[in-house]
Amino acid sequence: MKYMGGKSSYAKDIVRIATAERKKNQAWVETMVGGGNVIVQVPQKDGPRVGNDINWRMVALLDGLGNRGWQPPEHTITEEEYNKIKQDPDSYEPELVAFVATGMTFGSVWLSTFARDGEGKRDYCRETRDFALKDAPFLKGVKFYSMRYEEFTPLIPPESIVYCDPPYAGTTGYGGAKTDIKIGQSLSLNTWNRAAFLEVG
Repeated sequence: MKYMGGKSSYAKDIVRIATAERKKNQAWVETMVGGGNVIVQVPQKDGPRVGNDINWRMVALLDGLGNRGWQPPEHTITEEEYNKIKQDPDSYEPELVAFVATGMTFGSVWLSTFARDGEGKRDYCRETRDFALKDAPFLKGVKFYSMRYEEFTPLIPPESIVYCDPPYAGTTGYGGAKTDIKIGQSLSLNTWNRAAFLEVG
């Protein structure tokens, strides 16, 4: 899947190195599964796979593609449709929001600027659909969660291979990872705390 900071170009090498000594039925766990570009390269036959991400809409998309038979739109998403979804994402199914937010936006920056090329020849919707359907069979069987990494950590099976790909310090944030803050909750819930992550990890 298209995703800002996705590792599709390096995923096979990451998995090859990380699973070189993987034991039969040893779990592969990703604390921040993102666009699923790494987990789709992990062989299902060798053991369970678990993916977590705070971006619940992205998790819905990956789970929908792999386990619930969700199908991306066949028609091309127009800029008008894109802007409607951007302005009111809660009115649309989370799978569609994630599909549009990453695949139809410039640089895959979550619901940023509508993607278009100068000549108008590229169909970003079709490209994203093709990527999604290509990945779908390899997402089958993955157990997905959507929670903060510190909440997810206790759920990791013992002796798992754990792959972490946290946000990079000092770079563009992930809009899809923002959570609604309730009265009385700390504003830091929407701030990436690298030091705290390293402490938990």
